[in-house]
Amino acid sequence: INNAEVQHEMTQLRDKINHYSTLAEEQIENINEVEMNQKEEVYRLQTQISLHAHVSGIKWDYDESMDYISGEIDMPQTKTIKRFSLERADFSSFDLANHLWEMMEG
Repeated sequence: INNAEVQHEMTQLRDKINHYSTLAEEQIENINEVEMNQKEEVYRLQTQISLHAHVSGIKWDYDESMDYISGEIDMPQTKTIKRFSLERADFSSFDLANHLWEMMEG
């Protein structure tokens, strides 16, 4: 291998390094954008949940099994808190919503 061939190979390798560096930077930008979008979505969902909890007075128990819907209903008019734990299989979505409304109304 002569000096010119080595120089040519080094030039090609530098070009490849630059190319892959550019690709890596683009991927990092994409990852950062996805992370930012996810953070915005999490914030939006947290805000919605907080608003829903404030309006309904329901504080959900997220640690309960997925087979149950559990939490507390704050009833400021009677200064009471009602705990509930409902098995999902016992209610249709419609009946469950009605049951929660009935509990919120007292």
